[in-house]
Amino acid sequence: MTTILQEFETQGLAGVEAVGDALEAETNSDACRPEIAAHFAWRDRKEVAV
Repeated sequence: MTTILQEFETQGLAGVEAVGDALEAETNSDACRPEIAAHFAWRDRKEVAV
């Protein structure tokens, strides 16, 4: 099963705004922005470690 995070990577989404555009979703929520941003921060740290 593909996770949402895997889909971010598959589609090459590079930030919170790109996720909002791809999903046609609002990303101004105080709840969703930090969660999406945390994914990209985790991914960037992972890439640096490799």
